[in-house]
Amino acid sequence: MAFAKWHSTITDLQGNVIPRAFVTVRDEATGALAVLYEDREGAIGLGNPFQADSEGLASFHVRGGAYHIAASFQGSGREWRYVGIGTAQELDAGAYGAAIGWDATELTPDGLNKHSGAVTGFRVLVIDTGDQRAAVYEKIANGWSSPIYLTGTQGKDGAPVQLSIGTVAAGDTPSATITGESPELVLNLVLVPGPVGDVTPAALAAQTGAEKAENNAAASDLSAAQHAADAEASQMLADQQVVFAREWAQAPVDELVDDGEHQGFSARHWAEKARENTGSGVKSVNGHSEAEVHLTAADVGAATTEQGELAETAVQPEDLNTYYTKQEIDQLLSDYAKSANPQFTGIVRIDGDLMASGDIGANVS
Repeated sequence: MAFAKWHSTITDLQGNVIPRAFVTVRDEATGALAVLYEDREGAIGLGNPFQADSEGLASFHVRGGAYHIAASFQGSGREWRYVGIGTAQELDAGAYGAAIGWDATELTPDGLNKHSGAVTGFRVLVIDTGDQRAAVYEKIANGWSSPIYLTGTQGKDGAPVQLSIGTVAAGDTPSATITGESPELVLNLVLVPGPVGDVTPAALAAQTGAEKAENNAAASDLSAAQHAADAEASQMLADQQVVFAREWAQAPVDELVDDGEHQGFSARHWAEKARENTGSGVKSVNGHSEAEVHLTAADVGAATTEQGELAETAVQPEDLNTYYTKQEIDQLLSDYAKSANPQFTGIVRIDGDLMASGDIGANVS
């Protein structure tokens, strides 16, 4: 088996060559020290770590893989990660399959036991090395070489793709593009419009019916919206009326209530009017308006309390039936004067004009 070679001149970060630097090579996947050789055939082993020469040159041979290479010198050092080394770098892509080749095929590494007596350089392809990877093993002097993997490890199952339709546009050339990131992808299409077909009466009627249905639905939606708005306005008006009625009923004074839209006297006003017209009796006398009116002697025209208490014993109108009134007495005196024909002997003075005889009811010369 031919091993690949790595070589480099060790320098510091300023580019100065570092002679005799110590170089350590580890498998990047496992971290274990790699098996190194001085020659391509792997006949002469090389220590790990090893020392660069006086010119700072470090070189080794190793089977193909990814390696972590570190150089240390005078308390400092440098490192290189994931360095790919392998003989595949020596081949063109078309020659790779023929170069690797194998002499036998087995399903698992246990099949290598069948070829324990094979000559050095005999190659066996193992389909599954235990981690679902395929690899080639080559017979060497003390057994079999490390696997030369042909496939990588099996990856994790991907998430199911969620494909949705994005834009659909008309164009002269049809096309389809996918955008987004897996698993959420969007399919965008460009389609070429086809020729316009003839419109049959049935199709036209269906289209007209659909348009009417759509218009009716829109009108219905508008009507429903209008009804809802009217109902909301009515509710707002009712709420305002309730507020006004409450303010109107609770007005603390007898005044005209006006909220800018409604006007009227308060409930107190009409309550006072009702109280005045109920005929429920005297509510106040001479400024007394208590729940129970108490009248003093002066309130009933008596000079003293005793006179007020004797008011009930005073002469009543019916007791005066046997007495003449002043009017009756005046009438009696007038009638008597007429019947007696009295003579006037005094002096008569008249202020004013005498228009004619008899105007004053007497004969005057």
